[in-house]
Amino acid sequence: RKLNYVSILSALYTIATESYTSISVEDYEKIPHNDRNLFDLKIENVTYNLEGKDFILDLGINRNEIDNSSNTNFYYNSTIVDQGDLSTYYGYNTFDATGYKIVPPKISQKIIESISEDSGFNVQDSEQFLKLGQAYLKTESISDEIKYTNSPAHIVHKEFSAKTPFKLNPGINATFFLAKEGLITHAVINGFLLDLNKPLKNQNFKNALIYRK
Repeated sequence: RKLNYVSILSALYTIATESYTSISVEDYEKIPHNDRNLFDLKIENVTYNLEGKDFILDLGINRNEIDNSSNTNFYYNSTIVDQGDLSTYYGYNTFDATGYKIVPPKISQKIIESISEDSGFNVQDSEQFLKLGQAYLKTESISDEIKYTNSPAHIVHKEFSAKTPFKLNPGINATFFLAKEGLITHAVINGFLLDLNKPLKNQNFKNALIYRK
């Protein structure tokens, strides 16, 4: 607290006296960046099959806030930030996935009703798709105004198709499933971990995304 106080006081004094004008930008750039060792969600010891071989790894996921056009609200677009041995990192939420395997998400072939700005998709309806490993739900049409959905599944246009096969990589949206002994038990939808054995409406899910063509 004392350090913060002195820092703020020094900054205000420097601005008031305009002494900052004599400080070179190069000196400022020499200050090391803070190292952020904290993820919004950390999944530990999960099994990931890559090219026929199983690997045990950790996943670090952050939920990035995206402002709306009027800057009055925001939604989340979550990404995998890092993967591998993350034993020196922490998570606001941590899930020990020992014995669990990563299951790639599927696109449902069932066409649901059109999605507009004032309509949503029923949470209870989402459960049946998630338990089948389907994280992307097709619809006939999507209003141009909406960027996200409060339902725990991504909404895609009926002609949407994945451009590349699923592969874990830093930078991709954090959407996949976890299975234990061959049974899907958890879903990670846009960086939010959902226990499929519990009611979804009671879990701290914020939003999924809208994908068009």
